[in-house]
Amino acid sequence: ISNNDIALFDIDEQQIILSGMLRQYLTGCSIDLFREMMKALIPDNIIYHNNEKTSEVFIYIGRKTNETLEKKLQFLISAFLDLNGSVETYYEYHFGIIGVDETMIIDEIALC
Repeated sequence: ISNNDIALFDIDEQQIILSGMLRQYLTGCSIDLFREMMKALIPDNIIYHNNEKTSEVFIYIGRKTNETLEKKLQFLISAFLDLNGSVETYYEYHFGIIGVDETMIIDEIALC
């Protein structure tokens, strides 16, 4: 973690990160802690964790991407997600989930 990474976040966000790092030190990495950090620092997100392939995570962020947002996300992934698998991120448009009507809107689905 570098000063450049921390500088992406304001002072209140830095306090959240430090609190999360302390919890991580005491309890270890977990997808739940990562979800909490994402909820606090990058709102409008949904995190899907594949229970069958534990090394697979999908992240949906309900807004357009930009360089700062991408850097913040990469920081949170590297700091709080102990994963040797794949992380796929979708911005603005949710991927379709069969059976969930809200995700199956034509022209608002991310194509994979």
